Amino acid sequence: MKVRKIDKSQFKESVWSGGSTSQLYIYPEDADLNEKSFDFRISSAIIDVEESDFTAFPGFSRMLMVLDGELEIIHKDQYS
Repeated sequence: MKVRKIDKSQFKESVWSGGSTSQLYIYPEDADLNEKSFDFRISSAIIDVEESDFTAFPGFSRMLMVLDGELEIIHKDQYS
């Protein structure tokens, strides 16, 4: 796989129930986020509200890293 620099102007910006997100990369490059036709995706989100539901991505593993502030995730009494 060839590494390629992606300019910030190419990021796809969108709004979700808790704030906004920037899609930094999606593979394959012609994949569609809404159709969940991607193999992997890298994004950065800004959370603007105290409480919100994250978008469901069944069948995908999700890894989150807090870059600024704090985040508590509670999942239907399964974990916190």
